[in-house]
Amino acid sequence: MVQIPITMPYTRVVHSAISTCGYSPLAIILTFTLSGVIAAGGVVIRCFQYPAGMPIASSCSAAISAACHPPPRDADASLSPIQ
Repeated sequence: MVQIPITMPYTRVVHSAISTCGYSPLAIILTFTLSGVIAAGGVVIRCFQYPAGMPIASSCSAAISAACHPPPRDADASLSPIQ
């Protein structure tokens, strides 16, 4: 909130006042710049591919469980080399 008192010329007598909401241009520019950097970062990261192999599961417990349990036909999985 910005309040600007308007005084009479060469005195300190307040003639009127203006109250308004002020915005900092620096904050607006930094916000738009940071938003652009975040968006560009997402586009750049999207261009990279992960190597083939184990799927990226992040925090999905079903995908982690499926990756940890071998299929039924693979009875000798404990004898094979790991990834």
